[in-house]
Amino acid sequence: MNYFEYHFSGDISGTKLRANATAKSDGLFTGARNAVELVQCDIAGEEVFLTFKQTADELGGFAKFKLLLYKDDQIVGTRDGHFDVYAKNLNGKGATDVADITVYETDFNRVEVIIEP
Repeated sequence: MNYFEYHFSGDISGTKLRANATAKSDGLFTGARNAVELVQCDIAGEEVFLTFKQTADELGGFAKFKLLLYKDDQIVGTRDGHFDVYAKNLNGKGATDVADITVYETDFNRVEVIIEP
């Protein structure tokens, strides 16, 4: 897999961590890295509309995005999404689609989007 999540029970500030991993080629991870870009983001109340554009011929099998929700300069929440769930019309280079994400019970006024390959 190309996604890892680490949890530490103590304070690790100042620690230098080095991952030692080698990617293996298999049939699950086809597609280009960084094959999607955000072209527009609109906020309407509790809904966030993200317009994505596919910039390569194939998406990676686990391509996803993360939303960071801000109130002024403070992060107040996050949301995750996979392109195969939220953007079903991304079906080739140049295609666009709008992901409609409802964010309940979070007071935010700005969104940052991180696109992960």
